[in-house]
Amino acid sequence: MRALPLPALLPLIFALLFAAWFALGVLVEADGFAPLQRAVGAFFYASIATVCFGFAIRNRRRRLGGAQGTVAVQRAVRTGALPEHERVDASVWRPELELLRRRYRSTLAIVPVMAVLGAGFSIWAAFTITPLWWGFLVVFVVLCAWGYRDARRSVRSIDGLLPALEPLPALPGSSGVVPIRDPA
Repeated sequence: MRALPLPALLPLIFALLFAAWFALGVLVEADGFAPLQRAVGAFFYASIATVCFGFAIRNRRRRLGGAQGTVAVQRAVRTGALPEHERVDASVWRPELELLRRRYRSTLAIVPVMAVLGAGFSIWAAFTITPLWWGFLVVFVVLCAWGYRDARRSVRSIDGLLPALEPLPALPGSSGVVPIRDPA
């Protein structure tokens, strides 16, 4: 799914966001649920979020030379090794890996705070609003634990990748300029 072209990826993102927002409304508004109002709200939420995600994905793909470059960086962060079958442009990869490292390190600081605040709110809501919030608490804590573990693993992986880029010279003719058109 990561390598899909944007015209194929954005409708999938829209459908997932629409379904999630609509389902959340079904779960939370059990008493006075109005399907048409929730569908209109889900449509606007999913539209705005899809546009924002589309710009973010497009800009990242442009920085990395297309969808395949984005997938290669993600695979390298996940495996902790530079790709062997393709050339790596250190002038493009280094800024991207440093950006990802900063993001993951900030995630390591933010997730514990989010977990405490979210757990506190969920417990309060479970006692005062509806017991359904106990389920949200479990899902939220699991997602926070997974996000924290993934961020730690990614920071370790990036810390191993950055020194591996040191001996790599910049590719001839590479200037770090963003390509004009995304081939994906």
